[in-house]
Amino acid sequence: MEVGKIMTPLDRLVRIDHREKLQQATELMAEHNISSIIVTNTDRVAGIVTTTNIMQVLSSNGCEALEFQIGSLMSTDLVTINRHAPLNAAIERMADIGTHHLLVGDQDEFVGLISSLDIVREKALDSRSFPWIRK
Repeated sequence: MEVGKIMTPLDRLVRIDHREKLQQATELMAEHNISSIIVTNTDRVAGIVTTTNIMQVLSSNGCEALEFQIGSLMSTDLVTINRHAPLNAAIERMADIGTHHLLVGDQDEFVGLISSLDIVREKALDSRSFPWIRK
């Protein structure tokens, strides 16, 4: 199966402007029950903030961090994978670099996001991946 088959398309991803506060990002993430949020600058993808980023900044700065601009906290070294890549390639890439989210690209354009949870859900539904799971 290809990454593009289970990714969340870009137009369905929750986004936040880079000038917004961390408080707003955490509220959006809680409201949508998501572990990452796409950060934009003039409607273009500028970065990503994950629950891991948030926990790190909160542990270092306490609740003051909720007033920080999200753009100062986002990861800008965006790791991508091609939408036509097999899921196993996404698994290997996530494991190699220690991330749970990959932006999905098609040529030079972002088209979506895939998370480790997306992959686990898909693999759990595929009994060939987990032969001990019975239908």
